[in-house]
Amino acid sequence: MDRDIGILLSFLDDESDSVRDRAVDQLAALGDGLISAVEPYLPQLSDDQHAALELVYLRQRKEWLRSVWPTWMAISGRKEQVEMAMSLLARFQLGSDFPIQLSDLLDSLADEYRYGHRRSDVFSLARFLFDEKQLDGNREDYHNPLNSNLISVLLSKRGIPISLAQIYILVGGRLGLDIEGCSVPRHFLARAIHGDRTVLVDCFERGRILEIEKLVGRSAASSRQLETLRRGTSATRMMQRVLQNLSYCYARSGDADLARFMVELMGAVGGH
Repeated sequence: MDRDIGILLSFLDDESDSVRDRAVDQLAALGDGLISAVEPYLPQLSDDQHAALELVYLRQRKEWLRSVWPTWMAISGRKEQVEMAMSLLARFQLGSDFPIQLSDLLDSLADEYRYGHRRSDVFSLARFLFDEKQLDGNREDYHNPLNSNLISVLLSKRGIPISLAQIYILVGGRLGLDIEGCSVPRHFLARAIHGDRTVLVDCFERGRILEIEKLVGRSAASSRQLETLRRGTSATRMMQRVLQNLSYCYARSGDADLARFMVELMGAVGGH
């Protein structure tokens, strides 16, 4: 079998398309055993073979994500749905062998906040995340697909409006705080409730607090907008925004295949 793996890897840069395709098919069929099977051969591979092997890994991750993607839509709770969906996307982007779990990073932030605060509230949590922990908008590399990966955002401390809001929401959920997403045109905010006060939090602008009533007027249209802002955003709508962002970013970087894959996942969300 070891000899067969070596032969298949040598065919990854064969001149014949059919030979390359058969090698890819047989390597992909190894499933979870692929990484350990090919590891001894990695130092011997050419650059072209390494590149082809990355495509095999990607194909496996796409097949895996297709199979597990509906699971987050079957659980209850907005925050739980969002966290599972974002965990799946993070694993897809980073690979199944990535050593850090999203839930562990979020748990760690919540524990650190609890240690320094006798009582939890949405305002001090915003200060903790966006001042003390210095989470901020990634203005220099806004269209990087990893800005939609919560693990990458937490490690780099840079993200886009929706990913930063998701971190605020998910850490807040661990603390029993009432924080939801708020989808607005060309932006994404968090809606936070403290007592009888409802505010919007712009996580891309270091947790800037916005009073809802000051953002809308007194017309009937403004009243409807006010109700929308107060209601928050469903998990499915939030994930549609995430996938829409990812599709655009992958297309912008020239990766049409991954852009189409994000649209495919978006279609699955749209059915729920």
